[in-house]
Amino acid sequence: WDGLMETYCKLLTESGEVCRATIGDEWDKVLEWAAKWTPASCCLPTAVTGHELLQVITNLTAELEARTTSLQDEINAAREEVSELQMQQERMLSSVTQVSAQRDGALARCESIAAENAAIKSSKTWKLLVRAGSFGMKSGLVRNVSK
Repeated sequence: WDGLMETYCKLLTESGEVCRATIGDEWDKVLEWAAKWTPASCCLPTAVTGHELLQVITNLTAELEARTTSLQDEINAAREEVSELQMQQERMLSSVTQVSAQRDGALARCESIAAENAAIKSSKTWKLLVRAGSFGMKSGLVRNVSK
């Protein structure tokens, strides 16, 4: 039995693509089944396995290189996007700084106007105008004060 299975396994694996094409999807199952009954060495003949392994390595290397190139392109695109976002962030920060400066200037002007308003309201002239207004004399006093 061992000799028969070993021979069968060798024939299957040595037939390579012809056997694989005939068996189709069952190829991996045949190899697994044959490996259960025979030593591992009989399922890996040097000539067939070497050729198949070289082809698999070549294919995998090509896939790896293509994937590496694709990933490098994605990395470069992401770096460009990050750079653009950083420049946009800098522009926005500059705008925020300008708006903050304008706001601070407006607040300072408001405080100055409020201080002037408070000074005016605490002045004797203001108090006189308020009293005069309560007596209906405001418009005449305003004209005289403004002169």
